[in-house]
Amino acid sequence: ISMNEDKEGFLYPHIDYSKCISCRLCEKACPILANKIKQVYQTRSFAAQNRTKKIRENSSSGGVFLALASDVVKQGGAICAAKYSKDFEVIHDIATSKEQLFDYCGAKYAQSSLGQCFTKIKELLCQKRKVLFVGTPCQIAGLRTYLKHPYDNLILVDMICHGVPSPLVWKKYLKERNQLDSKESKIKAINLRDKSTGWSNYNYSVRFEYQNGDMYLVQQNNDRFMQGFIANLYLRPSCSNCEFRGIDRCSDITLGDYWGVWNHYPEFDDNGGTSLVMIHSKKGLEIWKGILNDFRTLEISNEQAVQYNPSIIENSISSPKRTVFFNGIYQGKSVSEMVKRCVLNQKKITSIAKRVIDYLFNHN
Repeated sequence: ISMNEDKEGFLYPHIDYSKCISCRLCEKACPILANKIKQVYQTRSFAAQNRTKKIRENSSSGGVFLALASDVVKQGGAICAAKYSKDFEVIHDIATSKEQLFDYCGAKYAQSSLGQCFTKIKELLCQKRKVLFVGTPCQIAGLRTYLKHPYDNLILVDMICHGVPSPLVWKKYLKERNQLDSKESKIKAINLRDKSTGWSNYNYSVRFEYQNGDMYLVQQNNDRFMQGFIANLYLRPSCSNCEFRGIDRCSDITLGDYWGVWNHYPEFDDNGGTSLVMIHSKKGLEIWKGILNDFRTLEISNEQAVQYNPSIIENSISSPKRTVFFNGIYQGKSVSEMVKRCVLNQKKITSIAKRVIDYLFNHN
């Protein structure tokens, strides 16, 4: 079995039937075909802010991931999570030292390549080492079915997932961004959740830094890639019918942003980022209690968690312009041009049509 890219840049399994021995292990390891694993536990939700300012500044929201990862590494364990490769492609990799952990902080908006991570995780678990795996809900389910049975030394953390964008589109946007911002220099760092413009009310920014000192910094709602992502232009098709969303999950802990904290608990919100932590198992609760002193916390209802974060329970429905977008990409059009055509121009047309209808209705 090999993982091959389709024309949209997504990886899919390809079976070489000339070598297949019909053992059906691939079917047993598939989280869609296998029996779904459910926790027998009532999910509890918390708001959380890391007490260390620097950690929170360098995190997407409240700085929970770094605390979890640091605790595992301190115990001689390993973490497996998403990071950027040297070319800024999104990959999963394994870290065993505290110095490596900052590479895994921050949001990455493209489907990650897992490579051989699952086999490496199994080796570590069999060595009795603690392992923290952080991924999308479907990746968590995939690891659980691959391992076949639970491990006491495995901690599973998923994220609130809007959907995974196409790696092809991400790579194309990186090249476009580089040409627009700094033709003479390579990208040095990317932060898709820069908090220099704030965090509350979705005021974070997208930042690209270049080796010669050039920089691109705009609020996320003005960045073309983020506009297309939020409009569901280039998400993986299966994200429109995800079987792994929901309040109760097969992970131990779910992490995300506590969007809406400024309305629910304005006294708790300081514009520096607040995490939403959802606990799904006894193991998850024990782990959470172990790092609790690092945080300002507040237990909230699951209804509050979902109110401004519908991706917890709702699918991301594909944009009706998705085919138009990819056809433009195949014809050599830029990501920015196609996002503008499919999202921004459509909004203008809708706005104009609404004004015309309102005028006709009010003058009849």
